[in-house]
Parts: sequence; structure tokens; C-alpha cells
Amino acid sequence: PIINSINDGDSTVIVGKAFKEVFDAAQEIYRKTDGYFDPTVGNLVNAYGFGADGEQTSAPSQKQIDSLVQFVGFYKMDIKSTSNNQGYKVSSTQPGMYLEYNAIAKGTLVDYIARMLDEKGVENYIVEVGGEVITKGKNLEKDAPFLVGINDPKSGSQGTKTLMAINLQDKAMAGSGNYRKYKVDESTGIEYVHTVNPITGLAQPSQVIGVNVIANNCTLADGYATALMAMPLEKSRVLLKNIPEIEVIIMYMDDNGMLRFELTPGFNQYIKPQI
Repeated sequence: PIINSINDGDSTVIVGKAFKEVFDAAQEIYRKTDGYFDPTVGNLVNAYGFGADGEQTSAPSQKQIDSLVQFVGFYKMDIKSTSNNQGYKVSSTQPGMYLEYNAIAKGTLVDYIARMLDEKGVENYIVEVGGEVITKGKNLEKDAPFLVGINDPKSGSQGTKTLMAINLQDKAMAGSGNYRKYKVDESTGIEYVHTVNPITGLAQPSQVIGVNVIANNCTLADGYATALMAMPLEKSRVLLKNIPEIEVIIMYMDDNGMLRFELTPGFNQYIKPQI
């Protein structure tokens, strides 16, 4: 795959428009979240065993983390048109960086399927891949907006209990939660989660246990959900005031172990009232 060649340091790789679209979207999210969404976090993800091999059974040492943080920082990467305008080249100021789009891959796939349906003239649809969703029009069988459930994070890794139903019309929604995917260090018994903080390099559980984001497209929803899982709750409260194009619900545990919710002002309009 092209991305593997880029990670191997092949400077001759030419990428197309689709790759640039994802790169540009990732840069937008990276910039607006102060780096808490960072697709160059791949080396750290692999070190924790949440990457392609997934065989790691113990968390990396602080020394290992410190050695890998130098390879993190999306600002170190750039994409430019080739001299003949036949594509784009990705460059990096730091050899050894590991670019990966797993945090927005499902959302991007959802958007591409939706685009195909749009091109075919389909006016009403719902597309879902791994919990990431986009809708257009309405549910013709019920003559109503499509309903999408948000799982209760207290139901653990099974995620089978629905916390609330969302009316989703001409919008996308993506979620991220550490209640589904985590590991326990075999030597220490310490739990670590799959969302790696790109600022600190740590994958420690935090009070935030689940996030759902509503946006105009699923790529953005997916990326912002990942960023909001990684950043402290107080940081989210500040940043979200400057990102009015998304609506968010953050689920977190308070000091007494009670599940609490933090919503942006516009999120309530999407929640289906319980009868």
C-alpha cells in the first residue's frame, strides 16, 4: 500500500486526490484540536500493541515512550503537487515517522460510500461502517429521520445497551470510547487504553470514557471524536467553543464514579425525546 511506502521513507511515492483530501482533513482537525488528533502517532500505537501486529502484552517504558515522541507531530509532514501536476508528494522533516489514518479511516469510507450513492441519485439512505454513520433524507418506511443509537459506556466492552437515540438527518455521527478497547499490562496489572495522547505519548485511562460527534461529514466526526477522547475534559470545554461546526456529547466519570454528560448547546436538538 502507498502509505506503507511513505512510512518506509520512499520519497518517490506519488499520491492522488483522494489521499490529499484525507491529508487535508486530518490537518484541519490537527490544527483545530491543538494537536490532540495526530495521524503520526502510529509508532506509539504500535508500541502499546494496538497497531497492526497487536501482540504487545505490556506497556512501553517511559524511556521507550520518550524515544518515540520525537516521531510524533503532524506539523512535520507536508503534501505538495508534483512539478508536472500529476499528483502529490508527501514529505517529512523527521525521518522514521509513521503515518496512519486509522482514527478517521472508517469515517472516510462512510463518506466515500455516501458520495457514490449521491452520484447515483439516491436521495434517502443511511450508511454505517463499524459504528460510524452518515444519513441523507429520511427513513421512508417510517416517514421520519433515521434513528441512530448511542451505546451506554457503562455496559462495558459489549456495548449492547442503548443510552439514547439520535435523530440524524443529512448529518454524520461518529463515536469513540475506551470502554470497548483496552489492555491490561501482564506484569503490572495496570490498564491502558487504545487512545494514545499524542502530546504526552501515554495511553492512560482518563475520566472521559466516551465521545460522540455530529458533523457534516463522517471523516471530520471520526477525527474529532478521537481527539476529544485523547484530551482532558477541561481542554475540550475550551476548544469546542471555537469549533461551532460540530455538536458533541462527552461521557465522563466524576470524582464519585458517577456517569456524567457534557453537551454542546446544539446537541440536544438531535436527541429523540423519551416517551
